[in-house]
Amino acid sequence: MKSLKQIINRYIRSAAIVMALVILVVIAFAEILIEQGRVEDTAAGTFVRLEQIIEENENELKQVKEKYDKTCLHDAEAIAFLLQKDPEATNDTLKLKKYANLLELDEIHIFDETGTIVSGTNPEYYGYSFSSGEQMAFFAPMLTDKSLQLVQDAGPNTAEGKNMQYSAVWSADGTFIVQVGKDPQLVTEAMEKNEISYIFHQLNISPAIDYCAVDSETLSVIGATNADMVGKTVAKLGISAESMQNEEHGFHANIEGKYYYCIFKKIETRYMGFIIPMDVLYERIPLDLLNLALCLILICGTLTVFVANCVNRYVIHDIHRINGKLNRITQGDLEEKVNVQSSREFSALSRYINEMVGSLVNNDRKMSYVLSRTEMNIGVYEYRHGVQQVYCTERIPQIFGWTDEETAYYTGDRVHLYTFIEELRRSRVVGERNVYRIPGEPDRYIKLEETHEESSVFGVVNDVTEEMQRRMQIESERDTDPLTRLYNRRGLSRRVERILEAGTGDTYAVVMIDLDDLKEVNDTYGHESGDQYIISAAEILKKIVGESGLTARHGGDEFVLFLEEKSEEALQEKLLQLKSAQDSSEAVLHDGQHVPLRFSMGCCFIDEVAAPYDEMLEKADIAMYQNKRQRKEKHGKQPRMKESRTKE
Repeated sequence: MKSLKQIINRYIRSAAIVMALVILVVIAFAEILIEQGRVEDTAAGTFVRLEQIIEENENELKQVKEKYDKTCLHDAEAIAFLLQKDPEATNDTLKLKKYANLLELDEIHIFDETGTIVSGTNPEYYGYSFSSGEQMAFFAPMLTDKSLQLVQDAGPNTAEGKNMQYSAVWSADGTFIVQVGKDPQLVTEAMEKNEISYIFHQLNISPAIDYCAVDSETLSVIGATNADMVGKTVAKLGISAESMQNEEHGFHANIEGKYYYCIFKKIETRYMGFIIPMDVLYERIPLDLLNLALCLILICGTLTVFVANCVNRYVIHDIHRINGKLNRITQGDLEEKVNVQSSREFSALSRYINEMVGSLVNNDRKMSYVLSRTEMNIGVYEYRHGVQQVYCTERIPQIFGWTDEETAYYTGDRVHLYTFIEELRRSRVVGERNVYRIPGEPDRYIKLEETHEESSVFGVVNDVTEEMQRRMQIESERDTDPLTRLYNRRGLSRRVERILEAGTGDTYAVVMIDLDDLKEVNDTYGHESGDQYIISAAEILKKIVGESGLTARHGGDEFVLFLEEKSEEALQEKLLQLKSAQDSSEAVLHDGQHVPLRFSMGCCFIDEVAAPYDEMLEKADIAMYQNKRQRKEKHGKQPRMKESRTKE
C-alpha cells in the first residue's frame, strides 16, 4: 500500500497533468479557430480575386462579341453588295467560294424570299430553310421584316455541329438573303477565358487546395481543379447543401472518405468553393502543441516538486507521529494519548482522537448488548485481515442455518467465512440489490451488505425471506392471467427479456395464436362457455409447449407462445405438433359439450439473441394473420358449431 506522501505526490502530479492538459486543449482549440480564421481570410481574398477575374473576362467577352458581331454583319453586307453588282455569281459556287476566301469566310448561303437555301458555297446545305432547326429559326423574323440585319451568337451549326457564327442581311433589291458563317475563334478564346478551369488557373493555387464551382440550380459541380469532382452533385460528394448555402462560416465535410474544411461563396449563379484538407489546415498545430507541452512539463514538474516538499514538511511528518500513536492504540493500548500541537488543525485532531477512543470503548460494549437482544432478525460479523478468528453476533448462525459444527468452522477461520460469502454471492436474486438465496435453502433469502475497510471487513446480514416471498406473490398475481392462470402480456414480456438477456445459446421462436371461433361460441353458447373455450385452448397449448417454453394469454382470444429448445430440429418438431393441433383439437364447454377448437398461428424464429422481443412479436402477428387469411381462402367460413356434441 502506498504512503500518504506517495498518494499526495500522485495527486499533485495528476492535478498538474490535468491542468496542463486543460491548457493544451484550450490552446489547441484556440489554434484551430485561428487557423480556420486565417484560411477564411485567404478564401475571402480568393473570392474577391475570382469576382475580379470573372468581371474582367465577361467585359472582354462582351467587347469581343460586339466587335465580332459588327465584323460578321459587315462581311454579310459586303457579300450582298458584291452579288448585287455581279448577279451571275449568285448561283456560281466557285465565285462564291472565291468571295469567301477573299473575306476569310467559311460559308456563304443564299436564301430565297421563302427562307430556303438556293445557292452558296456548300451545295450539301441546299434545301435547308429557316424551319430546319432551332439554329436556322433564329433568322425567320427576316422574312416578315426586310429591314432586319441579324447576327447569331457563336454555337454548333445544325448540320455538322461545328462551332460557327452566322450573320444575315437582305440584298439591296430585297430579292434574296445573304448569310455568311465563319469560325468565331476570337469569341471562342474569349469564352474560354470565362470557363471555370481557365479562371482557376489564373489563381495562385496551392497543390493542396481544391477549388470548385457549383451550379446554384442543380447543385452539381460544373468546374474544379480536381477533375474527379466535375459532374457530381454536392450531396454525392458529401457536402451539405445547407452548409454550402450558409456563406457566413466554413464547415467540415467528409468528401469521398477524406475530411476537408470548406468555404463557399455565391458569385453570380455559381457557388465558388475553397476546399482544404484538414491535415493541411491544421498541420502547424501539432508542432506548436509539442513545444507548448514541453514548456508545461518543465513548469509543472518544478511546481510539483515545490508543493510536494511543502506538504512533506508541514503535513506528512506530523501525520506519521499521529499514526505511531494510533498504532499503539489499535494494538490495545487504550491509555495512549495523541498530542501533536504543530498546528491548530493537528491539535484539534489529537483531541478528537482521544475523545473518540474513549467513546468507542463504551459504544462497542453497548452495541454488542443491543444487537444480541433486538427483536429484528439482523446479524453482524467482522473479521480483520491479520486475525484468523471471526467475530459475529449470535443471530448469524440462526440466519444462515448453521449447525454448531458449521458455526465453529466458519467463525474459527476467516478464510472459511470468506469462501461461504463468495458462494452466497453466486446466488444473487436477479433484479435485487444485495439479496441472495441461501445455498441449500432456495426458499430463504438474505440481504448482505459489507463494508471493506483497510484492515477489516464488516458485514450486516438481514433475513428478508418473508419480504421476498410477499413480493414474489404480488409479482406472480400481477403477471398472471386470472382466467387461464397463464402468463399475461406483461408477465411474458418480463420473462422473455430475462431469457434473451441470459443468452443461453438455445434456439427460440415466438408463435402468435388466434382462436378462430370464439365469437361464434360466445354467440351460440354464452360467454361462460366462451371462457371455458379459452381455458381449453390454454390447456392444449400449454401441454404442447411443455416445460421448455412459455405460454401466455395475450388478451381476448390471442395467445403467445415462446418456444425454447436446444436444437432447431426439436423446435421444428414442436411447431409440427402445433400445426397438427390447428384442426384436430376439441374444447370442452362448461355443460360438457365438445366443440371443435380451431386456431390460426404465425411464427417468427429468432436468429440472434439480441433481437428485440417486440419486433419478433410483430412479425409473428403478421404471419398469423397471413395464415388466417389463407385458411379462410382455402376452407371458407365453416359452420363449426354444428359439429358440437355432448360427452356421454
